[in-house]
Amino acid sequence: MFPHKDIHNATWKSPDGITANQIDHILIQKKFRSCIKYIPSYRGADCNTDHFLVVAKFELKLQSRKQLEKGSIIKINLEMLKDEEIQQKYSKSIGEYIKRMELNGIGED
Repeated sequence: MFPHKDIHNATWKSPDGITANQIDHILIQKKFRSCIKYIPSYRGADCNTDHFLVVAKFELKLQSRKQLEKGSIIKINLEMLKDEEIQQKYSKSIGEYIKRMELNGIGED
């Protein structure tokens, strides 16, 4: 994915000391692919193995507070609350939610 000189592409060196191949890779979820900036292999790192150290340098992109707040808006159809059956279901679900919050210690000060 990132162009390197051939000497920097190798991640493993054979016991004969001549042959070197790229056999170690980094896996990442597709949605984070654009965060990866550079993936070098470090030949000089002493790891007591015939593999070279492979490191990914990435920059994680976070959402702003405004974007997070936009996504958390819940629209309630108040016309539906005129139906008594829906009122009871809503009241029951709110009561269960409050109980769960109290059990988890949230809202207790």
